[in-house]
Amino acid sequence: MKLKPAAFPVAMLCLLFLTSCGDKPEENSIKNDSSRIIQEYIYSKIHTQMKNNPEHKIFHLGKNQILIISEGVPKALPEPLPNSVNSPVYTAKHYDAVLFEFSSGEIARSEITRQENKNLYQTKLKVRIIQKEYRFLDSKGIEIVCFTPEEWTTLSQEKKNLFVLERVKKLPAAEFDYDKILSKLPTPIAYQENALLTLNWDKEKKRWNLSEQNLNTAKPNLPDLQTGKKDERTKKLVAFMNGGGFFLKNNVWCTPADHENLDKFNAGQRYLNGQWHSRQTIADTFDFKKDFAQLNTQKHFLTSSTFDEKVLGLLEKYPRLLPEIRSEALSAIEKSLVSHIKSLKGTRNIGQLERLQKKLNTNPFTLLPDTCRKEIETFLRKHYDEQKSIRQKKAEKEKQYAILESLLKNLFLHPGYVRYGSLLKNCKIPENDSSLKNSLNRIYLLNVFAGNNKELQEKYKDTKIGKSLIEVCSSCDGSGKASCSSCHGSGRCRSCGGRGKVESNSLLREGVLVSCRDCRGGVCSLCNGSGKVPCSKCRYKGISFDKGRAIRELKYEIRNAQSLIRSKSGKGFHRASSLD
Repeated sequence: MKLKPAAFPVAMLCLLFLTSCGDKPEENSIKNDSSRIIQEYIYSKIHTQMKNNPEHKIFHLGKNQILIISEGVPKALPEPLPNSVNSPVYTAKHYDAVLFEFSSGEIARSEITRQENKNLYQTKLKVRIIQKEYRFLDSKGIEIVCFTPEEWTTLSQEKKNLFVLERVKKLPAAEFDYDKILSKLPTPIAYQENALLTLNWDKEKKRWNLSEQNLNTAKPNLPDLQTGKKDERTKKLVAFMNGGGFFLKNNVWCTPADHENLDKFNAGQRYLNGQWHSRQTIADTFDFKKDFAQLNTQKHFLTSSTFDEKVLGLLEKYPRLLPEIRSEALSAIEKSLVSHIKSLKGTRNIGQLERLQKKLNTNPFTLLPDTCRKEIETFLRKHYDEQKSIRQKKAEKEKQYAILESLLKNLFLHPGYVRYGSLLKNCKIPENDSSLKNSLNRIYLLNVFAGNNKELQEKYKDTKIGKSLIEVCSSCDGSGKASCSSCHGSGRCRSCGGRGKVESNSLLREGVLVSCRDCRGGVCSLCNGSGKVPCSKCRYKGISFDKGRAIRELKYEIRNAQSLIRSKSGKGFHRASSLD
């Protein structure tokens, strides 16, 4: 049957529609291509890795497994002793190996779209990829051992790096023991990666492909990893290292110059300050320095009284120090002890010196050499005896002050008693207390003139105090003679009126004149007719001492002396009482 011309356009449209419907991919086609798409995406990333890091070696290990090994980074691996000097440095190329394992993940569906003016179907897909990485850290590769120079600790980091690089230059290219690496697979690190991929539909092959923006055009060349060739690789390595002047010893490569040192090192010795020492000696030395540095951070530690005890404690804690370090520490302790004793020279409490002397015979002070301890004990005994003598003299001085204070107190209450004056004069006053001695001398003299002892007053009348207290006698007006109290200055006997005779009182002889019994010839027997007698107050001297003024000045001087005693000896009476 022939189609009518009018029906031809309609038929063409139906044919084109059917054709276009046949070219459109099905939804499940994405799922079918997921494994291939993910592998292409991963290989694309590996190609970028190889391009950016050409020193890496990348192998195809198995299905969906890729092994990446770095070419090696020069590193020095010193012996793990703190600040160790001249210990071996293991110089090697430090390798990292990563086993990259991936698997197909879930593909989130997306709408399929057709590009305008293009017979091309495209889709955007979110792909979840599960990756597992096995990281082989600290893969040392080939290592050689050498000993650091003595000036290692003073070298800058740049010079240390140059020292290491000089050794690394002698190392061959990377030679890996792949069998050993694969036999010690660590626990994998699994994580998920989300990637948004653009896919184009290939009509001819009926499959989805990555677009150019997700895919590198060049496919990475991943060789298969060849294992089981350890013996062959070892022979090549030995030949190479022997040619470079190395030989294998205890699984490390070393030069003949380091051979003897390596034996000593393996025997447990360490090199420091030009000599080999035991490992414990080096460890104790560095630990001692570390602990001493921590103590030194304390304020005024070097000048504190606990310096010697704490440092001796460190010497006891670390008995295997280097001899020069121990000697230096003991010398510092000896200086500290002597300085501490000197600082206690003027102390009032000699108990500190006694305790320090006892310490010298106990731990940790027994660590000091006997000669050192004897010298310090002699020095300490000298200061102890000096302090003991000073203390005894001070106690005696305070005792004297207490006696004086008691005497002055009683003298203040009862001024004018000569017996106190004699006691004050006999008190032993230290020679350096001139002010107190002068004050007590004045009190003694004032006490004499405030009393009634004429002999002592006559003895000290020419002193400065005696002269200041002299006054004209009020009884005789300075003449030294007073009117006779018996004849009232007439010189005649008061009983007979100067006649020498008086009437008899006897009844038998009444009116008879008899001789006066109170005189001789009418002359006053008391003044011998002169009418004057020696002044009873000044005894013909015409002068006297102002007793009232002496008492006033005595009280004033006593108060001053008591204040002076308190200022010199504190509470002298109470302290002296506690010593009695």
